[in-house]
Amino acid sequence: MQKRSQETRTRILNTSLELFSTIGYEKTGVALICEKGSISKGSFYHHFPSKHSVFEALLDRWLTNIDNQFESEIALSVDVPSSILAMSETFAQLTQLSTDYLPLFLEFWLQSVHDPMIWQRTTAPYQKYVDRFNLLFEKGISEGSIQKMDPKEASYMLISLALGLLLQKMMSPQSEDWSSMSKNCISRLIQGIKGVPNA
Repeated sequence: MQKRSQETRTRILNTSLELFSTIGYEKTGVALICEKGSISKGSFYHHFPSKHSVFEALLDRWLTNIDNQFESEIALSVDVPSSILAMSETFAQLTQLSTDYLPLFLEFWLQSVHDPMIWQRTTAPYQKYVDRFNLLFEKGISEGSIQKMDPKEASYMLISLALGLLLQKMMSPQSEDWSSMSKNCISRLIQGIKGVPNA
């Protein structure tokens, strides 16, 4: 019974992601999700109170996967610069997904602007990464692997670079090898943080 319930929940998420990505969040209703996924409305509302909660679950699923990869890469790294360089591998993978995911997230965030409660929940992952990278840079300064700087400023700089690359990839997907570009740009940033002159 529990396995069947989990399968239904997964089908709701996968069907919703497909519809959100193809026709947009605003145009996708609960009735359409149920129709395309062969799911009863009762089953839908048993798992999710609203379409918004489905989006939050999709975002959580995506970010959990990213977090797990980040943690694995950090655990295998000898210092903070090598941790960030290792994370660039995961980020390079994200650039491949941005064509499908980023437009969806941008659309949803625009919708969320009008509801402060939804906006706060939707943007919470961003603040989580600011805090996480802030701690990482504090560790790097403490261990002497990066130069002394404002760790929060460095965190904003890294996130700005990542988001900027994702947006550029979305706007011009064929103009560059965005996976390699992401690794190279993050590598340049790390060279600067370590105080190593650019080649």
